[in-house]
Amino acid sequence: MTLPNTIGLTQAQMRDGSVISYRDADPTHVRQERIRLIFDSDPLHFTVTEQDGSSFSVDLLSGELLAGIECYKPENLTTPLRLIYYKHMEMSSGSETAKPEMVYYVLGWQTTTAEGHNAKLGLKVFPGQRRYEVTTEI
Repeated sequence: MTLPNTIGLTQAQMRDGSVISYRDADPTHVRQERIRLIFDSDPLHFTVTEQDGSSFSVDLLSGELLAGIECYKPENLTTPLRLIYYKHMEMSSGSETAKPEMVYYVLGWQTTTAEGHNAKLGLKVFPGQRRYEVTTEI
């Protein structure tokens, strides 16, 4: 069983000024080919808006992660940033046949530091609980 889709719109603003938007009632909402098009098109800003109007996004120029009016801006940022992750996740407790109990979304970026290491930062959004977590575990 899949929990109902709460996403109303996914939108990406590209470096060339164009915008890619998807609005539909697809229960999986984000199809792999759609996200691949966004990832491969050099986005500057990526936003997900839920059907209730709340939103979460990533600014790939500043590194800011935004959940509603809350904003997290990383320190000592090395650019350029790459959008590396956007995924709809479902969690359930118990057996493999248990119904999903929670839906959350993960959005993240990655950059390469001056030392040649990868640095990642992500946002886990739990819409049913009206909360989010900033994490390097993406």
